[in-house]
Amino acid sequence: LKDKFEEIDTPKASCSQQKRRREDGDQFPAKKRVPRKEEDLQMEEFQRSVKRYYELKLTYIKPLIWNDDFALAISDIFTSLELIPREAKERKMSKDYIASQQGKQRKVRIDYLGSGQRKKLSSLDDLFNPDVTGLTTPPRCILIEGDAGVGKTTFLSKEAIDAVSQKTELGRRHDIILLIRLREVREGETIEEMVLDQCVPELKDVDVDFVEAILQRNKSRVLFLLDGYDELQPEARLAGQAIPKLLSGKMYPNSTIVITSRPSAGVQQHTRPDCHV
Repeated sequence: LKDKFEEIDTPKASCSQQKRRREDGDQFPAKKRVPRKEEDLQMEEFQRSVKRYYELKLTYIKPLIWNDDFALAISDIFTSLELIPREAKERKMSKDYIASQQGKQRKVRIDYLGSGQRKKLSSLDDLFNPDVTGLTTPPRCILIEGDAGVGKTTFLSKEAIDAVSQKTELGRRHDIILLIRLREVREGETIEEMVLDQCVPELKDVDVDFVEAILQRNKSRVLFLLDGYDELQPEARLAGQAIPKLLSGKMYPNSTIVITSRPSAGVQQHTRPDCHV
């Protein structure tokens, strides 16, 4: 009918109808969306870039600072860590103290969850296993504490490589694996800038806006591996900085976080870990 009678226009929506459409997001989007197929291609390219970068950066380590040519494959030197819940450590320290006060010479041992034996942590998958952690829901934040030199950095490097290669269940459950060395984080740096700086090689079309779009579209399937909270600059620990906001859930609240630190570095001032080992 409109083709035959050009003077007949399609009725225009009222102001209230236009307002409702803007609120519902049906029309007048704030930003032009990338077509779905192109989004998938961008995601696949981002995943490939992260994987290649990790394989190049993390597969081998150089243990001798005076010999840059000497390198060892991380898979050859990695040793499974032993998982001890924080509560068990605290109970053990308490009982050891009481025993010494009573003058007893016997050694007190507190086993993991009263199971009669300590359980080894073969991969991060174990920390998402209810039989290991005792949790009824998957944890959002896992804090792994240990003294200097026990292997926390090597552990996260191995987990990152295995995850991007989908060799672990955790890698298959998350689309984006981001390993961030907190000692390299600068004051005022955003999460997206950290990812651009530490997780992907320099690419022509990959910038901060690109990274932000990728993370926002997949925010519930992002795994943050944060290495060395104790090495984070004091300025970058202040309220309003990116890492505290990520830990507290103000940013990417549906993501998964695994953070390592030396004991008593202050992680708990920003978050209460679901699992603390």
